[in-house]
Amino acid sequence: MPLEDHIQVIETDLMGTIYGSYAAIKIFLRQEAGTLINIASMIGKIPAPYYASYAAAKHGVVGLSAALRQELSAQRIKTIHVATVMPMAMNTPFFSHAANYTGHQAVPIPPMDDAGKVIDAIVDLVVHPRNEEVPVGSGSGANLLMHNTAPSMSENVMAELTHQVQMKDAPVAAQTNGTLRAPDLETNGKSKKNGGDFAGSRGIRDPRLAN
Repeated sequence: MPLEDHIQVIETDLMGTIYGSYAAIKIFLRQEAGTLINIASMIGKIPAPYYASYAAAKHGVVGLSAALRQELSAQRIKTIHVATVMPMAMNTPFFSHAANYTGHQAVPIPPMDDAGKVIDAIVDLVVHPRNEEVPVGSGSGANLLMHNTAPSMSENVMAELTHQVQMKDAPVAAQTNGTLRAPDLETNGKSKKNGGDFAGSRGIRDPRLAN
């Protein structure tokens, strides 16, 4: 993977979150209330091979959010909340749009889950603000518990599983930078390749946000 693409991943996933968090916290401090919800990944807790810059960025998002929670707590600010959502692999066009230089088709690390669970988690944090990390997806809680209690074993399992699924079992495919640098306007949100068939059928409107 070219170095400039690693840098772009960091710029998008980590620096983008820093920019957004910086702007949001300034507004929240001025109005003395607010809820910041940053989207990380379970890879932000449990790294996976072939995701080096993505893992670095998502670990950064987890650390950024934790540091902000500490700052607010130290200053006894209880009306501003910072939450971190950490999804497992979700059924979205992520893998068909991702940059991929492995020589194999990009496929999710199982199990893949319904993206609606992430929407539900975000809405719940809006309706019920709190300071915490929220794992989302089948097995996310168990995986996090395993990593907290036996980190070396957890990382070895993740390494073996990812290598098996994405390098040994996945079919050969051409290298691509995907939509890392520019969106694919023809297929964005509509892709059905590589397990992603999310087409926005579950809208973002939610009755819990009506008021």
